Amino acid sequence: NRNGSKGGRSVRNKHSALLKGLVECGSCGSVMIHTYAQKKNTRYRYYVCAKAHQRGWNKCETRSVSAPELEGAVIDNLRGFAQNPAMLSEVLRRLEEGRAPETPMIDPGKVADALLKFDPLWAQLTTWEQETFIRTLVAQVRYDGRNGEVTVGFRSEGIRQFCAKQEPSNEH
Repeated sequence: NRNGSKGGRSVRNKHSALLKGLVECGSCGSVMIHTYAQKKNTRYRYYVCAKAHQRGWNKCETRSVSAPELEGAVIDNLRGFAQNPAMLSEVLRRLEEGRAPETPMIDPGKVADALLKFDPLWAQLTTWEQETFIRTLVAQVRYDGRNGEVTVGFRSEGIRQFCAKQEPSNEH
């Protein structure tokens, strides 16, 4: 059923662009669009600066980046929270800054536990579920082709929801 013709949004993203609509060019500020080139039986996926694509490759220094490499960098960034105490502390600090007074504090242990389960969870997800997962946590990705830097902007509410779903339910 998931792969059928009635899949809605997932069908429109038939080339598995996990970051579709989230990537911005760090050089010129334009959006980066997902595209691909096909040679023989191999498909090479890319995110391309829309400005460079539409107005000429000399209009932006970034031009394009390999889709699997950029997506991998974002996934590594997500994975890195649990493995880097300083990064986890910074994320929690930012979440607390944006927290409404009536919202309970997030337990750092729950965030770490949820993210430690990341790899086994990720491997079991379909492409559509992976895309949904990323969209829940990530607000924006900036790629700067001048220095290869990837910057990920997170949704604090998405991280709160992710952590809340890890709590055991008391209902029977």
